[in-house]
Amino acid sequence: MRSGDSERADAYVEAVIHEGMRLRPVIPMIVRMVKRPWQFGEYVVPANTPVAVSIVALHHREDVYPDPYTFRPERFVGVKPGTYTWIPFGGGIRRCLGASLAMAEQRVVLRAVARRTDLAAVSARPEAPRQRNVTTIPGRGGRVIVRRKYAD
Repeated sequence: MRSGDSERADAYVEAVIHEGMRLRPVIPMIVRMVKRPWQFGEYVVPANTPVAVSIVALHHREDVYPDPYTFRPERFVGVKPGTYTWIPFGGGIRRCLGASLAMAEQRVVLRAVARRTDLAAVSARPEAPRQRNVTTIPGRGGRVIVRRKYAD
């Protein structure tokens, strides 16, 4: 980020956002109502049946994301997330309306934080997520230690 190579830094910021949202999506699952009979493999889902998709389970499939529980932004450097394998905002016509704004906000904040600080985890122990209403939040509040500040 502070190296001066803004194109490389931007690509890494994007990869960090994608990987963070893959590992810890804000919404753990989505539910849709099947409006007409739908065949899913060998199963037929009748009309007016709710169908749930676990975003967390999809994002942690080892066949899609090797070593799925490890934070590895490199898996997204120069690679766009898959339409059907990376769905932190849901998908299709019911995709979150705020997705573009949320991504833009994350880019701005992550760039600013990375440019101005070095951060460290408070604990080496992974922070488990916890449910808060329909969203998932850091179990211990997402605290970090600011190791160093840089001037703008």
